[in-house]
Amino acid sequence: MELDLIDIHRLIIEPATLEDIQQVYEIDKENFVYHWSLESFYNELKYKWSEFFVAKYKYAQRFTAELFCEVVGYIICWVFDKEAHITNLSVKRKFQNKKIGSKLLAYLINVLRQKNVEHVYLEVRERNFVAIKLYQKFGFKQIALRENFYPDGEHAIVMNLELNP
Repeated sequence: MELDLIDIHRLIIEPATLEDIQQVYEIDKENFVYHWSLESFYNELKYKWSEFFVAKYKYAQRFTAELFCEVVGYIICWVFDKEAHITNLSVKRKFQNKKIGSKLLAYLINVLRQKNVEHVYLEVRERNFVAIKLYQKFGFKQIALRENFYPDGEHAIVMNLELNP
């Protein structure tokens, strides 16, 4: 599969299932030094406050009629009444810079609007400029700095998005 020519129409976003968790876990391990445990992802499926979506890329293997569906990204958000907190957004490395993170974030924001959420919060590493730019593109604003937030001592920027003003 030629990744530079990814067909975004073959990308589907849907609620995560038990069958997706191992692939989600592998993406998390690939992208984060301090990644979540496999059990943490399984628990997210049980929590009534958790919104957990995966992006899947459907494709056919050359010279066969067999279809494959690969989890290429995920987003997790906790919703409490009128507030939401994005806990994790990650895209498989070989699929990064293909607008999959944007699609996941847009999908989640639409779900949150339908739930009448008013405030969306998140923390992002101070030096994760790609993620910061993505969040700013969607209207997130920096509201605070959490010093030494991450286990390695890096600071976190706290961002907020106002929905349904």
